[in-house]
Amino acid sequence: MLDYRIKTFLCCCDFMNFTKAALELNMTQPGVSQQIRRLEEEYHTSLFEYRDKKLSLTNAGLRLLHAARVMDHDLQILKDHIRDGSDSLSHISFGATLTIGEFVMPEKLATFSQLYPHVNISMKIDNTTNLLQDLENGSIDFALIEGYFSKSDYVNKVWQTVPFIPVATPEYVMKHFENQQITPSTLFNHRLFLREDGSGTREILSRYLQEQNYTLFDFPYITEINSMHAIKDLVLKGCGISFLYKTVVEAELKMGLLMEVPLNQIPTFHEFTYIRQKDSIFQNEYNSFLCTCLGFDII
Repeated sequence: MLDYRIKTFLCCCDFMNFTKAALELNMTQPGVSQQIRRLEEEYHTSLFEYRDKKLSLTNAGLRLLHAARVMDHDLQILKDHIRDGSDSLSHISFGATLTIGEFVMPEKLATFSQLYPHVNISMKIDNTTNLLQDLENGSIDFALIEGYFSKSDYVNKVWQTVPFIPVATPEYVMKHFENQQITPSTLFNHRLFLREDGSGTREILSRYLQEQNYTLFDFPYITEINSMHAIKDLVLKGCGISFLYKTVVEAELKMGLLMEVPLNQIPTFHEFTYIRQKDSIFQNEYNSFLCTCLGFDII
């Protein structure tokens, strides 16, 4: 198990408040301060500092936090290994953004489950922002995301590049866009169906519009929904337009239920990326899962 001083440090990082950490740990505030002071003495550096009357981590504290999170996560898995008498992972917990989790992974997980029927799998579907937080606090082993992140903070590899396109029903396109040169500004008078703040697709669309010197606020009529299925259903009903990954609407495009709105712009593509914390001792096990499910190796 982790050194109790490290556990105290992690709790302080969770709350960024020694008094609240003391309550959580059933300690006194001076006791918490003493544990942190001893840790600082061992590393010969300050781990916390006050900025604008708020507690924050120093650079050394940030480095220790990353290492401690990885150690804590790996020790929990190792405990399960020892308890079960297993030499390989018996449980994999990962996160996936909505598009990947709902439209890409089910088929791949079915294949993996047939090959490894005794491995338990937990897949959490959430937006990019929340999954990055889950990765930081060690509640998932790795994540498959579509949003933006700091590449220097994680082991990462792109495993798929997918077209990101505006879609509507053929009838909607013929009624509103026939014989027009369609630019982003052409779309602004139409209702846009959009994911919630923190989602990958929303951020990708926002950045795409910024490159064209526009923003999401140029759409006066927006419906925000945290369900890709609901967004797709509303577009299928001819209620407006949305920007979606081609993977999500591939079947509807083939059947002619939806069509790509022919923007007079360079097509937009985006990456699906695998990320995990650095320095995990179980990286080979994660790699084996990814080889089976996604068909690539992480070096």
